Amino acid sequence: MDFNGAEIQTFLNRVPMPTAQHALWALKSQNLESRTPHLARNLEKSFEWWEGYYPPGIDLIGKHWRDAVETATKKYLQPMEFPFLLEEVNLYPNRD
Repeated sequence: MDFNGAEIQTFLNRVPMPTAQHALWALKSQNLESRTPHLARNLEKSFEWWEGYYPPGIDLIGKHWRDAVETATKKYLQPMEFPFLLEEVNLYPNRD
């Protein structure tokens, strides 16, 4: 990956950033926080919870696929702990 590549820099500077939570987790897990000072406020907290699955999300999966997706998910991931920090994420508090 070329961190300074035009595509990556364009993505990291979009507001709102598509799939922002995943991008922030990736930056933090790869120790790239210093390369994105404009995102410092969003990188202050731990993102360990992002590596688990969101248990209430299983209910959102269509009944036809739910059992298979739930089985595969539980095979590879641990559930997020309650309270679910995902529910507290607000990356753009000043936007409507």
